[in-house]
Amino acid sequence: MATSPQAPTAEKPVYEFDGFRVDPVRRRLLRGGELVSLTPKAFSILLALLESRGEVVGKEELIQRVWPDTFVTEANLTQNISSLRKALGERANDHRYVVTVPGQGYSFVAEVREVPRESTGELLVPRELPVVAGLPVTREPPVTRELPVVAGADEYSPAAPAILPAPPSFPLRGRRRPLITAVAVGVLVAALATGGFLFYNGRKNFQPRHRTSGASAAIPARPTVAVLGFRNLGGDRGQDWLSTALSEMLITELSAGSTVRMVPGEEVVRVKRTLSLPYTEDPDDETLQQIHDRLGADLVVAGSYLVLEEKGSRKLRIDVRAMRAEEGDSVASFAEQGTEEGLFDLVSRTGRRLRHELGWAEPSPADARAAAALLPGNPQAARL
Repeated sequence: MATSPQAPTAEKPVYEFDGFRVDPVRRRLLRGGELVSLTPKAFSILLALLESRGEVVGKEELIQRVWPDTFVTEANLTQNISSLRKALGERANDHRYVVTVPGQGYSFVAEVREVPRESTGELLVPRELPVVAGLPVTREPPVTRELPVVAGADEYSPAAPAILPAPPSFPLRGRRRPLITAVAVGVLVAALATGGFLFYNGRKNFQPRHRTSGASAAIPARPTVAVLGFRNLGGDRGQDWLSTALSEMLITELSAGSTVRMVPGEEVVRVKRTLSLPYTEDPDDETLQQIHDRLGADLVVAGSYLVLEEKGSRKLRIDVRAMRAEEGDSVASFAEQGTEEGLFDLVSRTGRRLRHELGWAEPSPADARAAAALLPGNPQAARL
């Protein structure tokens, strides 16, 4: 059955922007002539954005293009977008190249220049042949020698087929035969060196395929956690003290044992003030990325609370959400209810529930008692 011919390599231009050079044939990202490390999936995303620069490329379209035969979640796309931004040197507030369009997808906004390739579509290996007086040299057209295709080579091996000139044809004339042999040996050595270079670069960019699923797939064994805070949903400003109390008490509760590393509350407050971060129980990707960059947090815990007067007592409801700081997706979301008088028990149950949702081990009784000893003696002390 006849198949439609593929577009020749020469039709694929090289993209240049802000000192970067993107070669879609050899699948390389260069900056100032130096190779920039980038995973194959992130490079495929970069190509898709460059080909549709200035336009919004939908998330589903990117997933179908980069993972055509694999089921992945949106978290995989977000993670590779984050890797791409780091490779390009973008920070959280920097939108020089990749811009997130909420609810739609991503767009490449920098000015890009297309550089046409040579007619062969490849760079030839430079080699100067010696000119010997009286020795006729016949130059033959270059021949293409393709490297062997390995399963999955489109994903793992960025190197394109090497283009090597064919050995020159020389007439053999008595004592000139050693010179011809030396030239042939030199050509063979150069070919082996080029093949080794391409193989090394392909192996260096090799990235094993893996599929992430569940909360623990992208969370380190001992993650760093930052409690961003809790927002008062009620109209009584006299209950604002609970925001700080809940944050500090939850930090103490989760720090029991050695399961996680907790970012001190004063560090979180300092960064929020420095960056003028909005106070919300549902931070956006940009806010999470800023927390990740400044505090090194793998997870961010945020939420809200509501105090209601009911039959002479104050009912307290806490809504908690845990998110991956770098990817922005939620890994746990739940609510706990109690009373203001039973604040310590409510926070303890919230901490246990969060540990369970994230698959963390419970602290030992001794660690739990040590953490409880650090809490205020009663709600009135916590208020102060």
